[in-house]
Amino acid sequence: MDDVIRMLTARLLMTPTAKLTCAATFLDARNAMTTGGFEIVPKLEAGRVTAYWHTTPAGNVSEKKVALPHVVSDGCDIPSLIAVLAERRYVFVVGGDRVVGYVHFSDLNRPQVKVPLFVLFEELERVLVELLEPSLTVASLRAALPRQAARLLKLHTERHDAGADHSLASTLSFTEVLRAAQFFRHVVLEDPEIKLLGDFRNLVAHAGRSLVRHHDDVKDLAACQALLRQLLARPATTHAPAPA
Repeated sequence: MDDVIRMLTARLLMTPTAKLTCAATFLDARNAMTTGGFEIVPKLEAGRVTAYWHTTPAGNVSEKKVALPHVVSDGCDIPSLIAVLAERRYVFVVGGDRVVGYVHFSDLNRPQVKVPLFVLFEELERVLVELLEPSLTVASLRAALPRQAARLLKLHTERHDAGADHSLASTLSFTEVLRAAQFFRHVVLEDPEIKLLGDFRNLVAHAGRSLVRHHDDVKDLAACQALLRQLLARPATTHAPAPA
């Protein structure tokens, strides 16, 4: 799993330096920001990006050197990049001894970003379904998911009658798996955390749906992937009696 995730890096998302709108002077940068609506404009010196102009909270255009914390390596994997962009709107990508590209938080809507997240969601669902299968019966399903039980049992019966050998756990949606796992104490989750995981799972699973609409969404996305990592690192391995 981790090998797949490490293969997907900032290079897949960045806009290469050669394609950036750069400027050599303050006036050129200010004009580019005014006419092009750019959030930042890199400064090009001797063919290298060494600094950039940005708009301050007061509305002034100011020059800053390219340096930490607005820098990541070109080998930075996508989950790590999400964590970085949760704290800042953009980063420069460094390869070797120079800036080779730029990533804005909106680049997290590129389809490659969904791949490592999908891997994490699928692994968590697999682990939890395996934990649920030994203890999930008709009676316990009704106790764990009282509002969904009738629909799920009907679906299970239809699949069985059609010759498909499905367990009860396999009929559950991702969010239902989380709620059942919560009921059986395989995981410790609050309802807002289940909603966070379920909402992003739906976005990841469907093509054409944006992961982030504004920068605050990146913080939620980072919280979601941190929660996925936490659950995968410490899953309950034994069944505990559910609350009466």
